[in-house]
Amino acid sequence: MTVDWQIASLGWDDSTRIDLNVQRRDGQRRVFIRTRRKSLMILCIAVYACAILAPATVSIVGQRTAAQGLAHQISATEGKIKNLQQMAGDLDTRQMQWKQYQATERVRRSWGDALAAVAAACPGKVYLDHIQVDSQSGAIVITGASDDAQFLNSFVLQLQQSAAFSNVTLSESSTDPTLTQAQLRFKIDAVCSLPLSN
Repeated sequence: MTVDWQIASLGWDDSTRIDLNVQRRDGQRRVFIRTRRKSLMILCIAVYACAILAPATVSIVGQRTAAQGLAHQISATEGKIKNLQQMAGDLDTRQMQWKQYQATERVRRSWGDALAAVAAACPGKVYLDHIQVDSQSGAIVITGASDDAQFLNSFVLQLQQSAAFSNVTLSESSTDPTLTQAQLRFKIDAVCSLPLSN
């Protein structure tokens, strides 16, 4: 009787092999142990590297996030700065317009103040014909007539005492026969102390 040794489910290649060569088996075992030690050493180095690099990585990621937040804040701040600069420019323009308006109003009021000062100094018997004002130099020429020299002198004195005028002089004074009464024609030169030029 012959017994046929066959493994029903496993083929010849799948069966376990036993190496009977002791030296080769020990060499393979040593290679396996060395490989295992090297793998374990590499694994330890990898774990150590991860343990050391993980906080640094977390720190770098945190710094990148903070840098992105700062970049966003910087861009928002730059936008606000541009808006503020534009508002400052608009405010400067409006201030300049306001100053120009105030200067124009001062000049307009000065003209009125100058004429009001002439009218306040004029007594009842002095008649004004013409008032000529040079806005650049402030020179004023007043022409008119007066019933009496006393009224004319009072008018000149009132102009000299007025704060609105300086260098007031009676440059011409003569009688005019063409008028119905014996009246004096006069010409007064003065300089306006108020700002009249634009």
